[in-house]
Amino acid sequence: MRETADAEWRRLLRGAFAFQEAPFAVHPLDQRRAVKMRAIVRHMNVSKSDVIAEALNYLSNGTGIASASISAQLAAVELFLDADTFVHKSRCLWLVFWNSIGILDPAQLELVAAFDPRRSTTRIGDFLEEYYWSVRGSSRENLHYATRSGQRPYRTTSNHNGEENKATLTCGHNPWLEARPCKNIAAVIDSTGREFLTWQ
Repeated sequence: MRETADAEWRRLLRGAFAFQEAPFAVHPLDQRRAVKMRAIVRHMNVSKSDVIAEALNYLSNGTGIASASISAQLAAVELFLDADTFVHKSRCLWLVFWNSIGILDPAQLELVAAFDPRRSTTRIGDFLEEYYWSVRGSSRENLHYATRSGQRPYRTTSNHNGEENKATLTCGHNPWLEARPCKNIAAVIDSTGREFLTWQ
């Protein structure tokens, strides 16, 4: 039986101590567990205090660690939780959005995916079609087109705008999926805590 996300982050937290009293997230394997744990607690909106409390409970019961060392370990956990290793800027990426008629502000576009700018337009186009139909197609449509992709009513189309490196790809009607090669991308958080992207 698959464990719940709550059970998983607690297990990974213990694993970041090597399932004993090892220093937190020092060994590469322990660090990988810690990174995954941090991703899960962020997505679940688990508070930092809850993670620290779980770490304290683990270290205080059965690990045999000296009480004087527990504070240092907890400080290491807190520092790791506060660390933001994600990039906030990128020089160039393919950005894939849901777009629709009437959206003029890029901040309103719903980001679906970001891809390496070296990925070919063919591969990006294949992604658009597969994703569009997996989300917008009915069960019967997906069964039918699984072996008949060339018959899909909506295929990826390219709009070159005079320059190959400025090409945008679209798939669908309204809303449609749109892929753009974008430069000078930045993740911005506004005063309400909403995150969105800006680019040139």
